[in-house]
Amino acid sequence: METLPPEIITEILEYLSFDDRRRLALVNRTFRYASLHPALSRRELFVYTAPVQRLRVNDRRQRFEDFKRALREPRRKRLCLKFCGTNRADIGRAFGNAGGWPPSIVALHLDSLCWVSDSFLDAITGCCVSLEELRLENIGRLCIADKPRRPMLALRSVRFDRVGVSDACFNVLMACAPNVTEVGLENCQTYDWLDPVDAAVAGISNSGLSDANIVGYLQSTAAGTVNSLRLNQCCHVFGEIRPQALRLKSLLLSHDKPYLNTCRRIDYEKLELVLSLQVSLQWLEINHLPARLLGAVSRLHDLRHLTLNLTIGHDDVGCLREFAESLRDMTRIRTLVVNRVVATSMDVGPDVILQTFTIPECTYESLTSLDCSLDGSLCVLRTGKRLSSLRIRNGDILSAGGLRLLFENLIGLRHLWIDDCFCLDDDIMSGLPVSNLRGKPTNYYTIILLSKVGLSI
Repeated sequence: METLPPEIITEILEYLSFDDRRRLALVNRTFRYASLHPALSRRELFVYTAPVQRLRVNDRRQRFEDFKRALREPRRKRLCLKFCGTNRADIGRAFGNAGGWPPSIVALHLDSLCWVSDSFLDAITGCCVSLEELRLENIGRLCIADKPRRPMLALRSVRFDRVGVSDACFNVLMACAPNVTEVGLENCQTYDWLDPVDAAVAGISNSGLSDANIVGYLQSTAAGTVNSLRLNQCCHVFGEIRPQALRLKSLLLSHDKPYLNTCRRIDYEKLELVLSLQVSLQWLEINHLPARLLGAVSRLHDLRHLTLNLTIGHDDVGCLREFAESLRDMTRIRTLVVNRVVATSMDVGPDVILQTFTIPECTYESLTSLDCSLDGSLCVLRTGKRLSSLRIRNGDILSAGGLRLLFENLIGLRHLWIDDCFCLDDDIMSGLPVSNLRGKPTNYYTIILLSKVGLSI
């Protein structure tokens, strides 16, 4: 093994868990150096969690010093850190001394903090010169001042998830990331008020993030760099953006918790217009929004990955059929997910409408992953030979013959999930050619999940 090239050893280590790689690194220096390859370090997340029970000051300090010592590995080129439930003193201790931290931190995630002070931004702009990803989650309040700081030129992704942030603090933080390409605003409360006096009367103080400020940032500062946008619970903002302001490659629009923005009314006409003009999109996910947006999605012919979890009613059958026909023009699509999340017509079953959704045969020439309800023709079982992942939402449509057709034709599957497969029993399962799912030499495993029948293979 010691005579193997380092590249081969690194390739082997990629298939091992973190614990297995750590034990293998103790064998000799060759495996030690291979385990520190940047490709492996990027998958390792170092997490520091505040102790549940109160510890003595010396014990707490020692615990944190041990954590810092583990991060000072001189040969480790990349560090991904997460601080969960840590108080402000711990954050200051971690980033207060720039000389004590290596410039190899590439991803930083803060979770469940009461507030983040101005000293935090001073620290990461001063020492984390290689920082590429910054995620703030469950932060009660973000309080940072506007003052000169060194920009983080390597920072590409900034995501806010349930963060109390004002317009001023948002602008200060984003100004430190001039080259950001991904922006995420998820579960953040936004407001209409622009006048500080009106905001104070409403009891918002300076902790409100306004729609106009988000739109202004995306249309001006971020217009030339951002190509990935995640809007969860504030997707109404997307409809206010000038269609030509952004050229996105990745977009998430979700509205599964409308109570977070009770004063919001989504203008679906504007939203549909702006979405239809994002012709450069390659990755799109839409959750808990009406099926009328399918008209805009049908014009995005360059999509590679498409996930649609929509509110579909009886009147949307025509939209589904038109969208199915538009798939003929999406010649590069690889992943397709189409599901119904909320019933809008009580006289229609949950799967009856989606069974009118027939995927054209030519689409299966590019599809490698599919998640939807099958139509009565079961075309996927005959023509989906390129599929490596398949989830069938309406498994009750499959008979014993359909299951046999599935296992005989789709031999490249690595992941198979069938919901509501009521026809399956021991006699039928024993007669199916399950051994066909060994696939190609590059497929190392196959997972079969049959929900509501008590089988998992």
